Amino acid sequence: MSGEDEVDDYMSDSFVVEDVRPGLPMTYAKKRIHDLKKTQSKVPKLSELESSTREEGLNKALDSSNKGFAMLAKMGFKPGSALGKTPSGGGLKEPIGISLKSSRKGLGTEAHLAQKKASTQKAVLEDFQARVRTQSKTRYVEADLRKSQKAAFDLDFQNDVRDPLESWFWPPKPEEDLLEESEDDEEESKDEAEDKEPLDPGEMLDTLTAYLRTKYHYCIWCGDKFKDDDEMKEHCPGDSRDLHDEDDF
Repeated sequence: MSGEDEVDDYMSDSFVVEDVRPGLPMTYAKKRIHDLKKTQSKVPKLSELESSTREEGLNKALDSSNKGFAMLAKMGFKPGSALGKTPSGGGLKEPIGISLKSSRKGLGTEAHLAQKKASTQKAVLEDFQARVRTQSKTRYVEADLRKSQKAAFDLDFQNDVRDPLESWFWPPKPEEDLLEESEDDEEESKDEAEDKEPLDPGEMLDTLTAYLRTKYHYCIWCGDKFKDDDEMKEHCPGDSRDLHDEDDF
C-alpha cells in the first residue's frame, strides 16, 4: 500500500498540537470580572477596618501637639515616666489596656446565665437528695412495720391472745395456711377489707407501735419490754425512730 493510501493517525503529533503560548487573550467581559474579584479580595471588611483603626489609635502615643498631652505635661508628666505619684518608682508607665467585649450579649448576661445554671443545678441536687431521703425513710418504715408485726405476734401468743386485734397486726400468713382457711372465712375477710380504706405503711406503724407500747410496754427501737409506763418514760427516748437516732448522739 502506497503512502497516499495510508489512513492518517488523528492522534499523532501532526494533528494534536499543544498550545504552548504563555497565555490566551481574555475577552473584555472576562477580564473585567477577573479584575473586580481581584480588587474585592484586597478590600478589607468594614469591621476589620474599624478594629484596625481602633487598635492603632489605642496603641498610638499622644502627640506633643495634642491638648490632652499638653495638660499632662503641665501636671509634670514626661514621656516614658510612670503614671501617678509613686515614690518607689514602680508605677505604671503605660495606661491599662482596654478590653473590648466581642460578644453580642448584653452586660450582665453571662453572670445572669451562670447564676441561673448554678440555681438549676442546686434545685436538681436538692430534688435528688429529697428523693433519696424519701426512699430511705420508706425502707425504714417497712422494716420497722415487719419488726412490729413479729413482736405483736410473739407478745400476743405469750399472753394467750389467739386472734390479732387487726388482721395486719401480725405478720402475713404463709401461703399454706391461707389454703386451709374456709371459703366463708375468705369471703368475710374480703368484705372487711372492702369496708375499710387501706392504711399507709406509716400509719400502720404508728398504730401498731402504740398498741405495743400501751399494752405490753414494749419498744421496737429499744428492743426492750419495760415493767410499766414510768420505767418506759424514764429509759425510752420516745415513740419514733428519729427520737432514738437523736439519742444516739
